[in-house]
Amino acid sequence: MTAEPKSVAIEYIQAVGDKDFDRLDALLHPDLEGWTGGQRFDRAAWAQALQNFGPILIRNEIRKTIVDRDQVCIVYDFITNTPVGIVPCAEIVTVEGGLIRDARLVFEFARWPEVMAELRKRATA
Repeated sequence: MTAEPKSVAIEYIQAVGDKDFDRLDALLHPDLEGWTGGQRFDRAAWAQALQNFGPILIRNEIRKTIVDRDQVCIVYDFITNTPVGIVPCAEIVTVEGGLIRDARLVFEFARWPEVMAELRKRATA
């Protein structure tokens, strides 16, 4: 039995927040397409991008889920250990065969450059 889209989407956001990248990998469709900031990512690049945030991510805190058949919109707080703290996010995911087939991420961009600067600083330390 294929898992319900809402359950799959929640598990995906939680896996990222928990930095459980093995669980995350198991949830991603082989042909996943990820979209954010006007850029398209294939499965490997999307998974790598999510893992790259590990050093600054404390957790993801889900605020709301909205379901429309195989699509789920998840509104959540991306909680960082940077001076920025919380970055509000919304992600629309399409679930196909119990896996994340498409992910479209929108986030509060105003302070994102500070988050990225901190991430680069830690990567070179």
